[in-house]
Amino acid sequence: MTNIEMTADIISVIRRYTLGAPLVSHDEKIKVAVQKLKTVQELNWINRIEKYLLNESLINVSVFDEVGTAFKNVGGFKRINKAFGGNLANIINELNNYLYDDGGHAA
Repeated sequence: MTNIEMTADIISVIRRYTLGAPLVSHDEKIKVAVQKLKTVQELNWINRIEKYLLNESLINVSVFDEVGTAFKNVGGFKRINKAFGGNLANIINELNNYLYDDGGHAA
């Protein structure tokens, strides 16, 4: 487990006990966050993003151009951003918000 993963887990536990937010596994958070996007955008790309997140803790726009990623191998940020009508950065921000949505419990 990486330091980032351990930190994310610690934050989840603290949120659970401090805010009363439900304790949800990393995989379940990803599935719920991605499901919210699936009705809005291109399913094929969203599914690739979901697969990436199931193996990684974080996603940002730089990931799409990292050598060796499934995204770079199919055209990187520029191509995928075009598929989303130039809104990929916004979609990633929205996805990250969904990932850490605590159902209205705010710190």
